[in-house]
Amino acid sequence: MAKLLWEEWDPIGVNHGIKYGSKDEDAWTDEYDQYAKKIVTMLLEGADSHKMMTHLDRLFDRGNSGADANKEFADRLIGLVS
Repeated sequence: MAKLLWEEWDPIGVNHGIKYGSKDEDAWTDEYDQYAKKIVTMLLEGADSHKMMTHLDRLFDRGNSGADANKEFADRLIGLVS
């Protein structure tokens, strides 16, 4: 999950194209690790796309600028367990 957050979500833009776990990783690669456990728990508890999107929006409140990206990513996450 942390890898998925790093490579596909990255709302603050810190991965700079660096693959999670690569030899080129820097101090930022664990940036989203703290969110992975909660997201996995939500998925296992049956969270729907709206609930997941709301959670992602709360993690990084960027007004409307991230709403579409968070919706798309929330749908992707829900698809992992469907």
